[in-house]
Amino acid sequence: MNTNRSMAWLREAVGGIKYPPDRRKVEKELYTHIMQRNRDFLEAGCTERDADEKACEAMGDPVEVRRDLAAIHRPFWGYAAFILRILVIGVFLWALISALRSSPRIVYDLGPLVDENRFTVSGEWRSQDSRIRCGDYTIRLKQTAYGKEKETGESCLLLELRTFTADPFLDPLWFIYQPVLEDSRGLVYPVEQSNSRNLVFTGRRLLFVYLQPGADWAVLTIQGPDGPERLTIRLEEGRA
Repeated sequence: MNTNRSMAWLREAVGGIKYPPDRRKVEKELYTHIMQRNRDFLEAGCTERDADEKACEAMGDPVEVRRDLAAIHRPFWGYAAFILRILVIGVFLWALISALRSSPRIVYDLGPLVDENRFTVSGEWRSQDSRIRCGDYTIRLKQTAYGKEKETGESCLLLELRTFTADPFLDPLWFIYQPVLEDSRGLVYPVEQSNSRNLVFTGRRLLFVYLQPGADWAVLTIQGPDGPERLTIRLEEGRA
């Protein structure tokens, strides 16, 4: 189908609309109309060139159409509507962030898990993307730190685990039972829980281990629904 004349007509007709979203919308509508008329003339027996010419003539003088469309679609109103939408979105985001920051429950859930009344933290480091798949869950070692219990003075290793699930009705921490940790020397330690918090799709749990110094790395074994799963933990200097 020869539509060279039609495309030239369209460019001329919408050229006076200065606000780009309006121009694209009007151009799409006019394109639909002119192509329909083009098909009508083709079905009536016209050649492609004649159908293209007649369709453009039927749509009117593009200069007059351009003038009429420019008068209707003034750029001021388009840009004003765009700025208004941006302002509304900005106010909504500001209100949402303010509500989240002022909510004691959310601040508690997103805050540090370490109980400052129980532990003194001497050093912390992020794991190198250490994660495992455990049934319908993904478990990630988010943060590792050395600490010391204030009451007993014992040094320990603190582990913050994050769990994720695509099902909000599942408890993301239900399967983490009786974890154990084995260091690079083959020493095995029981793992205790200090604190946990659950959010939608996400759970956080703080574990601690009374780990003897001298190991380079350790393996945390978690009893999952399909059997044991293992996370490798790199150990660093900085014990309490």
